Amino acid sequence: MMEALEKFLSTKMPSVAANGICLKKHDEAIEILFDGITRWLMNLEKQFGADCFKTIIDVQFQIGLETAGQLKEKYRLRSNIDGALDLMWLLIVPFGIRMKALKIGEGRIREEKTGCPIFDAFRKHGVDYCEQLCISMGNGWLYAIDPNLRFELVRRGSKDCYCIKDIVDTRIEQSRV
Repeated sequence: MMEALEKFLSTKMPSVAANGICLKKHDEAIEILFDGITRWLMNLEKQFGADCFKTIIDVQFQIGLETAGQLKEKYRLRSNIDGALDLMWLLIVPFGIRMKALKIGEGRIREEKTGCPIFDAFRKHGVDYCEQLCISMGNGWLYAIDPNLRFELVRRGSKDCYCIKDIVDTRIEQSRV
């Protein structure tokens, strides 16, 4: 009996959890979270103007830097562009963000979003705070991995598509010039 129960728990339960109510509740919680953050940013902008975004960008960068520094140490991530991509997967999956990643040359990885609850919330309200919220934190993540890495926005998200960003190793880019 115990052997059958152990087999069921190890083979069936992860599938049940991944396809069941847990995942649906998680998606709803993420949607509510990002809707609230979007409304908060809209109200800050309305009350204080665009000047408030400098502080938000600085804070997001610091949060990204600290978070990535801890994860880099904990998971022994490499201090290069491949380590940055590993970090991206660790950080975005829990938020329901989906992407394709493609190495498009030495020192450059293209990250194409195929689903983003953050941008979905922005889109719902007709705003775009990606640079203030996401790119600034992402640049903090990259800096923690290697100060020579940065994001380059290739395509902004729109009503029809999500963003495309490249992770760029500036040392390699500079050596090509």
